[in-house]
Amino acid sequence: MLRLLMILSCFCVSEAQAQLVLWQCNFNNSDWLAGWDNTNDVPKKGIAFGSTNITRIVDSSAPGGAFLRITYPAGSYAPSGSPSAPIGGTQFYGAVLHSNGNAPLDALILQFSVRFPTNFNFVKGGKLPGLYGGTGNTGTVFPNGTDGFTTRFMWRTSGAGEVYPFLPDSYPNDGDELGKGNWHFSGDNQWHTLRQECVLNDIGASNGVIQVWYDGALVLNANGLFFRSTNSLNIDGVIFQTFFGGGDTSWATPVTTYADFAAFSVSDPNQTNASPPQLTIALDENNVILSWPTNGGSGFNLESSDSLFSTNTWNSVPGVSVAGDQFEVTNAIGPTNCFYRLSKP
Repeated sequence: MLRLLMILSCFCVSEAQAQLVLWQCNFNNSDWLAGWDNTNDVPKKGIAFGSTNITRIVDSSAPGGAFLRITYPAGSYAPSGSPSAPIGGTQFYGAVLHSNGNAPLDALILQFSVRFPTNFNFVKGGKLPGLYGGTGNTGTVFPNGTDGFTTRFMWRTSGAGEVYPFLPDSYPNDGDELGKGNWHFSGDNQWHTLRQECVLNDIGASNGVIQVWYDGALVLNANGLFFRSTNSLNIDGVIFQTFFGGGDTSWATPVTTYADFAAFSVSDPNQTNASPPQLTIALDENNVILSWPTNGGSGFNLESSDSLFSTNTWNSVPGVSVAGDQFEVTNAIGPTNCFYRLSKP
């Protein structure tokens, strides 16, 4: 048993470096909104709606040590919907690439953690945060290729996940649906990590890309996207938007409920940190617990093999979960040697 644990510890290999984190927010401070650079260079200053639906909770077991709980009152759906209803969820922009020495980019990675309570009723769907550029178009303000765009996540019926980008070719729909059902959100009261990498198109071409990882597994690789027709339009930051809807009562939540959000960060896919995330192993009776940090570690796959020969095969390890600020997997110790590594596609 001891010999096996030592071999595992010596041969935990991280094959690729993590991207350079440009900004992060763990909601540890009561003035957390100041860190979102929400007063300058944003489409809408301040909290657009739902300020009373936001509660900051300090919790050492949450990713980053604190989180925002966003409430959706019974009967609420899109604030712009008809007939009028209680205001559910919230919205604010963060021009996070306009501060701390950063600048708007043509490619960016957004990562955050989300938790839905047990038996959360997803109804028909709802909005979740994403990236934005320019005027951060949503609703019926259709992008024209020069003004703006958004790449919000959505949940759908039964928790089916998707990206809901609002792009110039989204008209006459209110947005596109990318990867619907490729992953599912769960009402399990557990933290799950979303990672979205967005690459804008070259001018004159439809070659933009959106990729998504859910709990470290690649679930969407969408190519051929058209975001812009001018190089002056870039990715500026994060749109934090969440509500049920849909703009009519068929989307409304039947009961007052909530979702939790934690550990927001953006990183540059074209820059790397000096070192990769560290894979660690702990012995727990007849199991080993493998873990690596969520901050900078999303997008890495945990793989295993029974040997280190060059002809060996490395297989993905299932069952990745989020525990605090760590990705974590528990595996039973078998009768033969087993080697683990982190790799990145």
